[in-house]
Amino acid sequence: MIDLEITEPTKERAARVEVVDRALRALEELGESPAGVGVTELGRRLSVDKSTAHRLLMTMAARGFVRLNAHTQRYQLGLRLVGLGAVAAHGVEITEIGRPVIEALRDDTGEASSLAVLSEGEVLFVAKATSAGALTVNHGVGTRLPAHASALGKVLLAGTMGHDAEQVDRVIAQRGLAPATPRTITDSEDLRRHLAHVATRGWALDDEEYAVGLRCMAAPVRDAAGDVVAATGISGPTTRVTLERVDALSKRVRQAGRDLSALLGYRQAAQAG
Repeated sequence: MIDLEITEPTKERAARVEVVDRALRALEELGESPAGVGVTELGRRLSVDKSTAHRLLMTMAARGFVRLNAHTQRYQLGLRLVGLGAVAAHGVEITEIGRPVIEALRDDTGEASSLAVLSEGEVLFVAKATSAGALTVNHGVGTRLPAHASALGKVLLAGTMGHDAEQVDRVIAQRGLAPATPRTITDSEDLRRHLAHVATRGWALDDEEYAVGLRCMAAPVRDAAGDVVAATGISGPTTRVTLERVDALSKRVRQAGRDLSALLGYRQAAQAG
């Protein structure tokens, strides 16, 4: 007996996959244009004719994925995506999706890397990638550090300044600004000025502020809304993490922050900086 397998023609399968890809690209284009996109403009962006773009938009509008703004006659993302996004966000475990990112950061720099969040005014390590170097500092998961004396903490504090101006004051009142080394920032006004600088340049440096002989760098991790929800960075002895290497290492740390932010849905994360 001969079994006959009836398969869909290759060209037809490819065409169906192309339609799905085009629809997803359309959603991405709308996501990057909050004011909306017209049919002709979307067709140009997708390299398709106006009628194809119109059919695509009408199909997605019927399912609630896009909507037509009656005032501007431009298409925008629909509310159906809000519900799906909430479900996706609920299932995201930042330590799970962040592990490959910090492992790559460790491999590229040769230094211990980590992922941390702000918890009760302190830095809480939630993931780590241990360095194999002879001289290294590896903070275990669950370790807590003072926010004002660490690169990770300064990134996390700076990230709160845009939407919660009183957060830094609360952390200072709750935890104080005790010196860990002679280099630790212990004046509240100095700390605020320093955090403003961190927020502007997009990364932080701990230059022997937490421990003598230890230098660390960190960058923010943002969620889909653009809020800083975590920080990632590296730490190593000053004999390896020299001042001459800070610029190059900080660029790699910032890239790790952008990579993880992109995985969390932050649309601007792919931009260089």
